[in-house]
Amino acid sequence: MSIITKPIRIYLDTSDYNELAKENTDYSDVKEFILNGVETGKISTGYSYPIIFELFRKYDTKHKPERLRIARFLKTVCRSNAFPYISDLRAGAQFPNNGIWMPLEALESFSPKALNDYLWDNIRNRIAKDERIPRKIRRQIKSKSGYLDLVRNLPYREFNKSDFPDMPISDEILASGSLQGFIRGSVHAVSLSKELTRWLGDPEAFIQLWYEYSGRDNPLEKVVMDSFQKLSTAFETLKTQMKSVDEMYRTAKKAHSDLHKRLHSADLPKDVLSSITLPERPSRPKLPDANLTLDDKIGPGRSGHFNHYFNALRDDRIKPLPSDFIDLIHLVYLKDVDLIRCDRRMANLMRGCQTIDSTKIVGSLRDLPEAIQRIATTH
Repeated sequence: MSIITKPIRIYLDTSDYNELAKENTDYSDVKEFILNGVETGKISTGYSYPIIFELFRKYDTKHKPERLRIARFLKTVCRSNAFPYISDLRAGAQFPNNGIWMPLEALESFSPKALNDYLWDNIRNRIAKDERIPRKIRRQIKSKSGYLDLVRNLPYREFNKSDFPDMPISDEILASGSLQGFIRGSVHAVSLSKELTRWLGDPEAFIQLWYEYSGRDNPLEKVVMDSFQKLSTAFETLKTQMKSVDEMYRTAKKAHSDLHKRLHSADLPKDVLSSITLPERPSRPKLPDANLTLDDKIGPGRSGHFNHYFNALRDDRIKPLPSDFIDLIHLVYLKDVDLIRCDRRMANLMRGCQTIDSTKIVGSLRDLPEAIQRIATTH
């Protein structure tokens, strides 16, 4: 019997999870192969920010059953493994990262210190400034022991989400009494922090929490969206700039063509026409090679494929698709795995990229088992 010392690390595309999570998938053999590999420890995979991001982009009631089904499958196949958030890779975060896929800085909102600052100090300060409350009580709560003596004698009060507008709180947490226990001093901040962040390593719990906030101001939007939006904005800005250059070229080309037509149709003597020097036909501006300095943001050796992609756009070898940005983000994790899945179009484009190991890229879910077996023979 062979001893497995190191599982083959694979990164599945979001579309793979969408397909494999189906009850009657056309890839049932691939699904069985992957699940068996995970169960026996031969394969290891995990979810990531872009995968979770794509899951909650459509979170209306109609899509809820499908989103939860995919999230349950993610939990089954990924277990508690996650690829770190992109900016945390630079700081040395590594797969499987204890199941934490969102920015570590976002977790500060749920740290024991933050809970003490937000819940305990906030409530104490609010009482201390309320002149309707007797001065004796306001003096009492200046010390933590005085505060705790006070709140322990107050009637039990049920909390709801509106009491915590800047912090996502699940219905389960509200019902458990953990928050009341923390405020009364019977539950430690460390214990509450663990309860509040339990959903971070559970895709199903996260999606369920997301739905609990849908239709109202969603504090998860800020936690999840802000950092990702910066990268997306930079991507869109560069595409807009390249589009502007193309439009200027087309305008100049048309003006040149119109000038020729007008001169040829003008009723001028031949000697006059021959004396007119026409401007040269405009050529498409040659933009310099893309040189996105992203390594300082996402870690050394992780951004070369961005330059390759934008050079292909510049040379008109490809047309941009809405899904390209997410595909490029997925490829940031190429260094962390033995194999990575992306759509065939992007896989074919990256074959010519000299700054990445394109042999790790699999362009079809159908080809994945064979690629894994190939790796296994040399692993």
